[in-house]
Amino acid sequence: MMVHQLDEIAKLAMQQALQESQAQAQAQAQTPAQVPSQLQNLPAANPQPRIDGIRIPEIQKYSGESGRFRAFTAEIKRQFWARPDVFQSDHNKIWFISSHLAGHAALWFDNLIDTQSPLLSDFKGFENEFQKRFSDPGHQARAITQLHSCRQS
Repeated sequence: MMVHQLDEIAKLAMQQALQESQAQAQAQAQTPAQVPSQLQNLPAANPQPRIDGIRIPEIQKYSGESGRFRAFTAEIKRQFWARPDVFQSDHNKIWFISSHLAGHAALWFDNLIDTQSPLLSDFKGFENEFQKRFSDPGHQARAITQLHSCRQS
């Protein structure tokens, strides 16, 4: 009789262990289905910046095209103007610009890092070198020509 009771206890313990492992397997199987809905509630990796409820447009990555230089730098300056609290340090300004570089411009910046350039801690120097490297050299000459060709009516 005691052997019979031990068999019953062992059988119940095995059933309980089986039920627990099935419950764990079921919970793990449901987890991947739940993850996407949970991830949807998380903020985006690169959310649209906001200032007091105003959505600030994203800046298009700059690849080094001289024709886009002025538009890119104007967008950057607007960001600096909108968030002076964030862009007080030279490092933050340079980092922000670098995070919006792609292609040739990103390679140029990577070289500054690789060579530990002093420009990485001097925003004015960085800005001057960035302009020399990527701006449209003919822009100023064309603007002067246009001014000279204007006639007051």
